[in-house]
Amino acid sequence: MENNRSLFKFIIALIAFFALVTSCVAQFGTEMVYYELNKPKRNLMPINLDDILVIRMNELMFDALYSWDDQGNPFPQMAQGMPTLLGDTTSAQVILKSNMLWPDSTPITVDDVIFTFNLGRTYLDLKDNRRALELISSVTSGNAPNSIIFKFKRKVLHPERLLANVFIMPKSKLSSRKDLDLYAEKPMGAGPYQLKDISISSSSYKFYKNQNYGTIAPGRPYIDHIKMNYWNSRAIWVVNILQGGIVDVLPDMEYNTELMTKPQIDAKPVNTNTVAMLLFNMRDPILKNINVRQGMQYLIDRNKIYDTQYSGDSTNVLTGPYPPSSWFFNRTVPSWNYDPEFGRNLLLQSGYLNFDGKKITRRDTGKQWAITLTTYITAIGEEDNLRNSLESINEYFKSSGILSNIEYKSTESYLRALEKGDFQIIYLQFTLDDNFNIEPFFSTSAITRPGGQNFGAYSNPEADRAFRELLLATVPQKQRIEGLALHKILHDNPPAMFLWYLRKYAYLRAELQNASVEPFYFFSTVDKWVKKTD
Repeated sequence: MENNRSLFKFIIALIAFFALVTSCVAQFGTEMVYYELNKPKRNLMPINLDDILVIRMNELMFDALYSWDDQGNPFPQMAQGMPTLLGDTTSAQVILKSNMLWPDSTPITVDDVIFTFNLGRTYLDLKDNRRALELISSVTSGNAPNSIIFKFKRKVLHPERLLANVFIMPKSKLSSRKDLDLYAEKPMGAGPYQLKDISISSSSYKFYKNQNYGTIAPGRPYIDHIKMNYWNSRAIWVVNILQGGIVDVLPDMEYNTELMTKPQIDAKPVNTNTVAMLLFNMRDPILKNINVRQGMQYLIDRNKIYDTQYSGDSTNVLTGPYPPSSWFFNRTVPSWNYDPEFGRNLLLQSGYLNFDGKKITRRDTGKQWAITLTTYITAIGEEDNLRNSLESINEYFKSSGILSNIEYKSTESYLRALEKGDFQIIYLQFTLDDNFNIEPFFSTSAITRPGGQNFGAYSNPEADRAFRELLLATVPQKQRIEGLALHKILHDNPPAMFLWYLRKYAYLRAELQNASVEPFYFFSTVDKWVKKTD
């Protein structure tokens, strides 16, 4: 649970909303091309990450003290070995590799590391690594050469997990707010590639090999440069361009039967840890009632919708907030079976609703109970499975006697409604890192706390206690006990209708070698990728 290299990439999931769950295309060797519906933001700072496209770039441009291998285990990147725990294990010493250079050939120093962590800890509205950085009380230089002392607010067993994927920045480039703004548009990091050219329209980004990266990883990277392009059209045949060798990689793709059957294509499942749900707004007195929220779970046939709309094992039906890939997924928690009669009976037990045999009505007004499902607009041909799934859910609610409708909003209006709590039930998906920290979504303190994303204003003292115990636990077994408990707590007293666990695939041409896909950061091992040439 100490692994917090990225608080949640929840905002990543929101940007999956921004980009409308886009598809990507990439080529290696002379260039790498991304095919996206949206361009990335201009702010490329590797701190407040809220754009999946920017995160892709940061993986190329930056390194950290520790990163993650393709098995999800931390390994030293800019650090010399693993941390050394000190005293009562509330402190740790990290040794920085010596003789490392920035791309401009200035030395990478302990001061750069201290500056980066202190900047991250004071950055307003931080959304990436927030919990990890909050557990650090101070960062100072040590007595040993190239040593850094991290002091934590509690005992830790694996400090490398807290320090992983905090991308190190050069202090000399960020001495003022003006410098910060300029740096955000074209940052310089210690990663394998550096951003050199941005087209006038910001539709093309060129990355060239960092010639000093050998001071961090001798001999790497093996691919000379990368080019990223962004288009606003889907007029491209992804199967053909991959088969024809125009591109080498299609990351973040849906299940594709044709690509799965091609011998020259290597299909890799990508654990996105993305959880889809219909979030209840507890500001609505009827939805705040636990019987209503429980009853609604039984009004839809999740398995039928899943089987119909998501082919090829691309999703899994959920029983709570944690996906099956999580250590906290509780296999003893039952699924919500489709049982509309049982569900309606629970609605009636709320004291707010009646059923006349055809319609569910409000006891206070006698009118049919009306609900609105809010989601974001997608273009024709994009996310058809999402649109069809929501339409199916809407029909299930109608067949149960509810006056249900779907409200499609623009991306901007959708996000405004989410942030202001201006909704009844809203479609939401968030992406978890390997820490699976869901506290910012469902703890009472996260309703008003900066960086919290408890948009539905869910409050549950039992869940709050489990969140606190999980935070304080230092033994993995204790962490798992609390995580399993949380899964059951949020199933029994649901803040949302948890729907399914979304999974993607990466399709790679066979010429690409050593192209391992790390579970949480797609390009974290890109410096080791090799393209076989004839």
